[in-house]
Amino acid sequence: MSGSLRVWDGTTWRYASTDRQVPTYESIKAGASTALMATTTTCTKSANVLHAGSALTLTGSTTGRNGTLEFYHRVGTGAWVLLASRAVSSTGPSAPVSVSHTPSANGTSYYVRFAGSLNYKASSSAPTPGVTVQTLTSAEKIVPLRWARAYNSTEGTKLTGSGRDTAIHQGYYSATHGNRKSLLSFAPALPAGAKVSKVTLVCSSAWANWHEDGGTIVVGSFSNQTTEPTFWNTVATQPDRSRKAVGTPSWDIDLTSWAATAVVSPTFSGLTIGPGPSTSPEFFGYSVDAPMGGFQLRIQYEWWSS
Repeated sequence: MSGSLRVWDGTTWRYASTDRQVPTYESIKAGASTALMATTTTCTKSANVLHAGSALTLTGSTTGRNGTLEFYHRVGTGAWVLLASRAVSSTGPSAPVSVSHTPSANGTSYYVRFAGSLNYKASSSAPTPGVTVQTLTSAEKIVPLRWARAYNSTEGTKLTGSGRDTAIHQGYYSATHGNRKSLLSFAPALPAGAKVSKVTLVCSSAWANWHEDGGTIVVGSFSNQTTEPTFWNTVATQPDRSRKAVGTPSWDIDLTSWAATAVVSPTFSGLTIGPGPSTSPEFFGYSVDAPMGGFQLRIQYEWWSS
């Protein structure tokens, strides 16, 4: 043992370690503390998932030891890097000491170890699970029309006859079908936590006719109906939430004021067209037959992606 340094710890002489290298995973895993150190160390973090630019807090404490707590981090299986060190007191349990860190990459892990006056290594809890760092992503989703169906106003049944099985109808033309209305089915399926900034219904070369030179489109929403209903359901529909004067054959209408909330709801099923708020000719119009490719719901949103 020639050349080795011995120190008096108050009870007996002990050899002091001069090895200050970062311990291996095996030496710091839970339960590896030695009786000699009698040290309790903890390492906690505030969250497993962080938004980019957000910091987490690492906290450590000891019992009956004077020295420092060293906080380390690494990305994946890379080298452990000293993040910071904090002094602790030997008088009873030390007050917890903390450091803050903002990880810049996924899979960042952390641990804390005790570096005491005798320079012995003490183990800590096993490295915490890797942190997932999320970044804010902007996107636009174009949602296709799944199905569309027009209904009459008297019994609420489906419109039938030449061109009426597939076209979208709105408004009053005659007492035969009354004030017509339609359902347009859309399934946005946005990422969880998406924050919607804009919602637009777009008709691309699919509106065939207005009773006058132009008309007013009347748009609302419906819910809890993923398949085409036989009858217009007044309970599940919220018509006339937005209006806009438009022409033919193309138009668009901004629905953001209410649809930004509606489209992220799990009960959202699509949009209503009509009925007209009155029997005025300005509200009567209809689309081309089979307009499936002519209608889209465009949604702009942000979400935190890994």
